[in-house]
Amino acid sequence: MGVQTSKSINSINEKKLIAEIEARDLFYLAGESKDPSGLWPSEASLLVFGISLESAKALVNRYNQNGFVYIGNDSIPQLILLR
Repeated sequence: MGVQTSKSINSINEKKLIAEIEARDLFYLAGESKDPSGLWPSEASLLVFGISLESAKALVNRYNQNGFVYIGNDSIPQLILLR
């Protein structure tokens, strides 16, 4: 289960993550993740194109995320849990 962090820490981490993605010249779209049950607050999310699975794992680990959804060349979404 995730650990909730403050909005200010999330905002700082999001800016660092976006800077790293842009430094790698990767295209991305910003979005928002929502808990359908409403128990967990909404938070910013990113859809990053052209990143390998291993690079995505390293990036997600660096920003202490529990996991992410990855879609490879087979177009099948996979939930990748790291914690």
